[in-house]
Amino acid sequence: PGSPPATASSTGTRSRPRTASTREMRPCSTIWPSRFSTFIVWFGFTVPEAEIIANTRKGKQVMNVKLPDEALLCVPVAEGDDHLAVVGENRKMILFPLDQLPEMTRGKGVRLQKYKDGGARDARTFRLEDGLSWQDSAERTFTKTKEELAEWMGERAQAGRMVPKGFPRNGKFSG
Repeated sequence: PGSPPATASSTGTRSRPRTASTREMRPCSTIWPSRFSTFIVWFGFTVPEAEIIANTRKGKQVMNVKLPDEALLCVPVAEGDDHLAVVGENRKMILFPLDQLPEMTRGKGVRLQKYKDGGARDARTFRLEDGLSWQDSAERTFTKTKEELAEWMGERAQAGRMVPKGFPRNGKFSG
């Protein structure tokens, strides 16, 4: 089947009717830095994928970020993920439940982790029952179980504890 014929618009350019498409609905956790006083604070929130799809070529604003700050990460939340792990440049990690992050269609979000100096390096969502996994630069996979992760579990906006032994020096979950 062919597409419908092109029609002329008032500006003389051709346009075609849009066709409907289906997309998988999953939330996305958005994180960006914001500098306040001497502390660097990282904010984030979850947003349903359907809310970030724009109807215009110009796009859609989801984050309210003041200059000179900019968005750092957009982490997809897989089906069944229930916790978020955030690692800072100071090599401290905090794990907390995803339900502590608000679901918003646009805005600034809430503080994820507190830092005296530096900022966030990486974040990952995971299912606590499966444990938290990461790869080092030699592509070896490390996995910590729920019981082993108890030391890093906390509330959103806490500072966290030093990363576990074997965590990559670059501070990222994938080497």
